[in-house]
Amino acid sequence: MFCNKCNSENLETSLNCAKCGASLVTSVVGGSGSKAYQEAVRKLDAHWFGRIGGFVGAALAAFFLKVVFADMYFDKQQIYLGIVLGAFAGLIVGRFIGLRRH
Repeated sequence: MFCNKCNSENLETSLNCAKCGASLVTSVVGGSGSKAYQEAVRKLDAHWFGRIGGFVGAALAAFFLKVVFADMYFDKQQIYLGIVLGAFAGLIVGRFIGLRRH
């Protein structure tokens, strides 16, 4: 199987080109360049960027509340609320980045 992008030879079972990394799978309905495929990839990226952003937001909120603002008194409810709000903000930012990426 030859790569359509760099014309290098690859194994028949390869999904990506060993040389340039381009996708060798083009038998998807409509091909990898179709609008439906691109929209599905865009939504999937937004979904995963949102999840990763939510995790990072929660971790940053926990870090700031426990380490940076350690001298201030926060009860457990305020800390949990801060972590949830950080996760929500990270989710929104992550989804925005995922959608704007394409």
